[in-house]
Amino acid sequence: MKTQKTDSQVFLVLVPHRDTRLVMRNYSCDLFKAGFAGAYSFPWVAPLAALSHPFNKDELKLFAGFLRKATGKDKISAEKIAVTAFPDKTNKYYIFGPCLNIKITAGMFADNGINENTSKKIYCLSSPPVIGALLSENRKEKLPPLEVFSFRAAAIANMYWTSCKNETAHCASFNKWKIGGLVWLPATGKTGRKK
Repeated sequence: MKTQKTDSQVFLVLVPHRDTRLVMRNYSCDLFKAGFAGAYSFPWVAPLAALSHPFNKDELKLFAGFLRKATGKDKISAEKIAVTAFPDKTNKYYIFGPCLNIKITAGMFADNGINENTSKKIYCLSSPPVIGALLSENRKEKLPPLEVFSFRAAAIANMYWTSCKNETAHCASFNKWKIGGLVWLPATGKTGRKK
């Protein structure tokens, strides 16, 4: 079986703490059992932006501070199940999962220490972000509800996404991803950083 890489991209993603990822893993398991084939086709992270180039460590730290400031002392809430277009180069996928109560606009960058060189790497924002539980080409999927939950501990990272195709008779396509080094959002109040 010969595999051909078709497209590669970089995304800035929010990576929830492992306790939250366990909730998402169990939900994806339930979706898969219910017949949703794309339940394990996306990592349990929330894309924040599509990038022209990966953020370096300093840029990740800067954006982590900006994101914590945007969320304030409140926990990040995972609310109702939502769908958002996944801004990869194929333009054919949708991400389904709990919508986060984080709103980011490009107009917020300059006032919060995000310099022009860093903001130029961002060419598409995902706001409000959705934690991936299902990746599908069908925007009209009807997913079962998930109980509302919240969390404070989270990190950001570069996610390297590659679309591939098997050069076989059926030409099955699939995606691969790799999450880069994590930079944790600063602690709020007396809440310490979780690892």
